[in-house]
Amino acid sequence: MVTGAMQSKFYYFFFLIWIFYSCPATLWASADLGVHVGATSGENLTYNIHWMGIPAGQAGIRLEQKNDHEYFIYAFLESIGVVKLLHPIHDILQASGFRKEAYWLSCQYVKIQEKKAKEKRTEHKFLRQEFAVEKRINQEPPERMEMVDERVNDPLTAIFILRSMPQLQSGQIIQLPLLDGAKFYNAKIKVGTAENLFTPMGWFKAFPIEIAVENSELFRHDGALTIWLTFDERRLPLRVQTQYKMTPVVADLTHYIDGRGGSGQILEKR
Repeated sequence: MVTGAMQSKFYYFFFLIWIFYSCPATLWASADLGVHVGATSGENLTYNIHWMGIPAGQAGIRLEQKNDHEYFIYAFLESIGVVKLLHPIHDILQASGFRKEAYWLSCQYVKIQEKKAKEKRTEHKFLRQEFAVEKRINQEPPERMEMVDERVNDPLTAIFILRSMPQLQSGQIIQLPLLDGAKFYNAKIKVGTAENLFTPMGWFKAFPIEIAVENSELFRHDGALTIWLTFDERRLPLRVQTQYKMTPVVADLTHYIDGRGGSGQILEKR
C-alpha cells in the first residue's frame, strides 16, 4: 500500500531527477550564486481590482514552503460592489508541488468556484511518473489527459516560475508549457524594459512582462496579460493589467509581506 508520505518522497525523487537532466546548465550556475530571486516562504500579497475605473474586486496570494522543497500556494479572487451584482466571482485557487531554487514542479492544482450557492471543485493531479494529468470535477469520474511536455505546470505555479528565473532581460522571449483547464499550450512571455511605475503604494522601479495566454480559465480575460514586477530580487507583482469584455481591468498591490522581513501597504491619503 502506497502511503501519502511514500508518494511525497517518490515525487521529490522524480523532481530531483527531472531538474538534473532537464534544466540548462547555465541556470544551474545562476542558481548557485547565493541570491534567491523571486518569492520566499511566508510571502503574502493583497490586491484591489478596478474595472473601467471603478472598484471591482479583491485578490490575494500566499506562498508557504515546508521541508525545504515542498510548496503550497493559496490564492483567492472575488468581485465586490456593483460588479458583484453583474458578475459574481468567488474563486479559490490552490497549487502544490516541489521547488528547488528556480525550479518548480506542480503535483496538484485545485480551483474552487462558488456559483449561485453551489460549489464547483476542479482538481488536476500531475501523474508525472505516468506522463499524464488526471482531472476531476466534484465527484465525477476523473478524466485522464496525456501530458504533452514533462515541464508543464499549472498557471498559478507558472507565475512563481517566472519570478524565480535568474536571468530576465529586456526583449527576452520565453515559452512556458501550461495546463489551464482542459488544455495544454505554450504561453508566450515577453520581458519589457524597466521603468518608474506609480502605484497606490508609491513609486517603484519595475519591469513589465507580457503573457499571451489562450482563453485562460484562471485569469478570466481577453488578450494579453501584463504584470509589472519590482526591479529587485523579490520580483513582487505590483500591478496586473488585462482586458475583460474589451475594457481594462487593473489589479494593484495594496499590502505585502515579502517573506524576507519586509512589508508595505497602501499610502494613506491626507
